[in-house]
Amino acid sequence: MAPHVPRKLSGLQREILVCYKSSLKLISTKPPDSRPNWFRFIAHQFHQPAPDFFTIEYKLRRALTQLELYRSSSVREIKCPVEAHHVPLGWVAKGGKKKK
Repeated sequence: MAPHVPRKLSGLQREILVCYKSSLKLISTKPPDSRPNWFRFIAHQFHQPAPDFFTIEYKLRRALTQLELYRSSSVREIKCPVEAHHVPLGWVAKGGKKKK
């Protein structure tokens, strides 16, 4: 059986992953009771399909701008769209990783 060769990512895909990881790190800076909404909001924003490169680039620029705004300590809560409530919560939203 051939070894698994990881697929190479394009520059745009790498930028999106960096933005997504930064967004997930942002969640841990928010109050614990508001983290589920933050996680749902971010997951919803990144799981919307984009039909072409122009739309993807626009959404990436918009996400980076929003990320800078949301990093402010004065932003504590966010309201997520109704359709985002089906998103399963990640470990950051559930309160962090359990210490051994």
